[in-house]
Amino acid sequence: MAEGAVELAVISACVCGACRLPAVAVRVPRDDQDPARPVRCHCARCRKFHTAAYAALLPVESGALEQLAAARTFPDHCASMGEVERMFCGGCHSVLATRQTQGVNSVFLAMGALEDSSIPPALVSAWRLLYAEACLAERASWWSGPAAEPSARPPEQRCARVYVCVRPLTRTHAGTRHAGTNALCC
Repeated sequence: MAEGAVELAVISACVCGACRLPAVAVRVPRDDQDPARPVRCHCARCRKFHTAAYAALLPVESGALEQLAAARTFPDHCASMGEVERMFCGGCHSVLATRQTQGVNSVFLAMGALEDSSIPPALVSAWRLLYAEACLAERASWWSGPAAEPSARPPEQRCARVYVCVRPLTRTHAGTRHAGTNALCC
């Protein structure tokens, strides 16, 4: 561990509970160059595997995955990491991790598999500010650009419900950001 680094433990698990990592050590990133930062990979292969706009990946020690006996793997390619091994639960097929197999043997947990209650506030704060973006040129066209912002859509294409905001949706309120949050009404 790097000098002065703070290490905390988080829990990672699949939906059915067959693949569970009870105490994975992770470092709190100190700055925007720290290799402990989570990575958001936008490459097409990561997006497909994670079935999301991007893969949210957390770097961990390579020995962290030894307890995943029930996990299944398959070889794949990531535009930012090269040759990788994708790990998922053999029972419920939850996405678990990606292991780099070419060059450095880096391991990245799928952040969607982390148990929310196990994440200390220090990590939450650091992760919101310090993360790395990978393969931005490959990001999903439907996710990037001004059209992704709800307020940029014509009124007939805006969602009928407000998911985050608890204030009533009004014409003057739609498309505004709330003070101190990222909540956006559409």
